[in-house]
Amino acid sequence: MREQARVTDLQAYQKPEFSHAEVLEITGLTADTLLTWYKRGVVITSEGTEAKGRGHRRKYSEHDVTRLMIMKLLAPTIPLPLASAMAGSASLMVLLASQMAAFRETRDELDEMPGASLLAYLDSAGKPRFDLVGDAHYEGLDPLPAGGISAWMRNAEVSAVTVLDINMIMFKLYAAFVNVRVRHWAR
Repeated sequence: MREQARVTDLQAYQKPEFSHAEVLEITGLTADTLLTWYKRGVVITSEGTEAKGRGHRRKYSEHDVTRLMIMKLLAPTIPLPLASAMAGSASLMVLLASQMAAFRETRDELDEMPGASLLAYLDSAGKPRFDLVGDAHYEGLDPLPAGGISAWMRNAEVSAVTVLDINMIMFKLYAAFVNVRVRHWAR
């Protein structure tokens, strides 16, 4: 009989637990970049209204860290406010992928998980857009047309697209979260 793995619930996903230094380590962001994003108002944390002033230590949730990681990946090609909005949608897909992965027991089962991607691009009028797409087995998302990304780009008249693989982001973040938590337990 298969043992059911713990599924991350939304409240636990939004519980602030990571320090500023841990977030920088997990995401690879610099302190200056993160501070600049705060000053521009594009970083939203699960803490809600933050205390201001000296001595306040900001804490980040898994959701916050996921959003920051996705923003970092999108920021070089997409305007920052839009990258923030896209990251919000995509981070929920990362949560869904982690819930699906929790029920897989072997590497083969993980390899068979349906895939999802975030496509960030400029449309034919030059406006920034994004789509969440899934492979043929992903319910609730539009699948890519036959021919994959290249066919989609031709049909949408898109010359460049940033493609983020949701499952790969989930696996990378999961490993980083585990590393940070193991260090906490070792103290």
